Amino acid sequence: MKGTPSTVVVSRASSAQTPQGEIGIANHEDSRRGNRIKLVQLRQVVDEIPAKVLRPGFHGKFRVEVKIQDGVIQNIVSTVEENMR
Repeated sequence: MKGTPSTVVVSRASSAQTPQGEIGIANHEDSRRGNRIKLVQLRQVVDEIPAKVLRPGFHGKFRVEVKIQDGVIQNIVSTVEENMR
């Protein structure tokens, strides 16, 4: 029998608008900045794995899903699913 999965979702915030001539450059920079922030969040999620699952009595799964659209990290979903024994 499986327990209820716990899920953490980290979503991407929308980027600010800039003057007409700089939109392409600004969007690229916003995407790079957003990806750097998301990669820090991904590292934090991965760092939490040992405390959540690498313990006696834990039987289950830990998943990290990174959704990317057009080269931009949209969100990170972390799921822990524990089997009840």
